Amino acid sequence: MNFVKCVVGPWRRALLLMAPMIAFVLATTYPYTFGVNHAALLDGVATFEHSGLLTWNKDVLPPKIESVAIHLILRSYSNAQTGPARIVTYSRDHLHSNFTIGQENTDLIIRLRREASDALGMPPFVIPKVFESAQAKAIDVSIAVDNLTVKISGKTVLAAPLVSNPFELWDPSYTLAVGNELTWERPWLGEIQAFQLDTGLNKANMLRDTAISRPGFFHQLHRRLQLYSTRSKDIVLNLFLMIPFGAMTSLVFRRHQITRTLLMWLIAATAIEIVQASIPGRFPTISDALLNGLGAGIGAWIVVRFGTADLGNSECLQKRSRA
Repeated sequence: MNFVKCVVGPWRRALLLMAPMIAFVLATTYPYTFGVNHAALLDGVATFEHSGLLTWNKDVLPPKIESVAIHLILRSYSNAQTGPARIVTYSRDHLHSNFTIGQENTDLIIRLRREASDALGMPPFVIPKVFESAQAKAIDVSIAVDNLTVKISGKTVLAAPLVSNPFELWDPSYTLAVGNELTWERPWLGEIQAFQLDTGLNKANMLRDTAISRPGFFHQLHRRLQLYSTRSKDIVLNLFLMIPFGAMTSLVFRRHQITRTLLMWLIAATAIEIVQASIPGRFPTISDALLNGLGAGIGAWIVVRFGTADLGNSECLQKRSRA
C-alpha cells in the first residue's frame, strides 16, 4: 500500500518537529526536579540541610588492616528519614558496600559486608530509637576481625561477634562518602560535627582533610551511568514508543529521511540520558539512547517504505495550490 503525505509550509514542518520533541522531553525528564549538591563543609562541620554528598578522594584503608574505628558526632534534622539514609558509606553504589552507617526513621542501621552477608552488607544490624531525640550524639563504630561494637554517647548498645575476618571480603576500590549514597539516591539530612577514622595504622580527621570534596554533575554522570537496562519494560518502551515520533519527524526532511531522523533522535536521546544523571530516580543508560534512535529510524523507514514523504513532491504542491 502506498500513500502520499502532503506536509508543506514551515508551520507544519515545525509542528511535526517540535511536537514529538516536546513530548519526548516531558516523558524522559519526569519528575522535573534536578539534584543539586547542597552539602556544605565549613570549619570541619558538614551540613546537609538539603540532599548533598561529600566524598573522600584518596584510598581510605591501607592493606592488611585488622580494625576500623569510626567516631562521629552528629545531629539528625529529621526522625523520618529512610533508605536507610546514608550518614557514612564505603561503597561502589547502592547495591555494593563494604560498610554503611545510616538512619531508618529513628533507628541506627549498620550494614557490614561479612561472611553470610550479601554484597550490600545485608542483613543489617539495627539499633532502635537512636534518632528519637534531635540532640547531637556521639556514635562510635568499631570493626575488628572478630567483632562489631557500637557505642552511643559512650554507652555500648551493640556487641556482635563476627564469624570471620570481614576485611578479607572488602573491596579497597570503593569510595568513602558522607551524607548520601554515591548514586545520589539515599540522602541524609543533618550535620556531622566530627568524623574521625582510625585504621590502627593511621588516624584521620575526615572533615578537616584536604582530600574530602563536594562532587558535582560529572560525578553524578560517572556514578549513575549504566550500560544497559535489565528490565524488558524499558526495552519495549524505548524502542516502540519512538516509532511514531520517528515517522512524524521523517516528514520534515526532503532527502535521506531515515538517516537524518535516526541521527537527530540519537543525538536528542543521548542529550536526555546525560541530563538524567541529575534527576532523582532516573539513571542514564546507553542502551536507552540507542533504542530511542533505532525506534525513530524504524518509524522513518515505515514512512519511506510505504509512503511518499517528499515534502516538495508535485502532487502535494498541486493540492496546496488548489486549496
